[in-house]
Amino acid sequence: MPPDPSPGRPRLLSVRDWPFAWKLRGAVLLLVLISAVGAAAMLGYTRRSRELTRTLAARELAGLGLVLNVDRDGYQAVLGLTQAAAAPSAEERGRWLAFYRENIGQTRERLEGYIQLPGLSDARIRAAGAAAASRGRFEARGDAVAGALERTGAA
Repeated sequence: MPPDPSPGRPRLLSVRDWPFAWKLRGAVLLLVLISAVGAAAMLGYTRRSRELTRTLAARELAGLGLVLNVDRDGYQAVLGLTQAAAAPSAEERGRWLAFYRENIGQTRERLEGYIQLPGLSDARIRAAGAAAASRGRFEARGDAVAGALERTGAA
């Protein structure tokens, strides 16, 4: 065993040999270290969670707004055709047919905007594609009705 560097002080070989005050300080230091690491981890998790929430909220709110507007525009397109069929004059029928065309065009724009949202799942992209195909059939049928209304004034 090497000689003790300070002959007047006892040599501390293990933690069991430390005075109580040192043990207490060591325990408090260890607890502070654990708390600091835990707090740093929680802050990092919170930051990542906020970023993910913002990203999801932006995409979902944009998607929800587009979907709700597609629904509204589809309803208004049908309303335009219905009102054009019941219009008492050619001028009013023309306004309602323009209203139909405006709204059917907006359904296309909004569906295309929805499909291009970043981060959409494959299932949502497929559903939007099916909706776009249905919208295309609806537009073809609506355009046929609008053409008949323009030519003859009757649906």
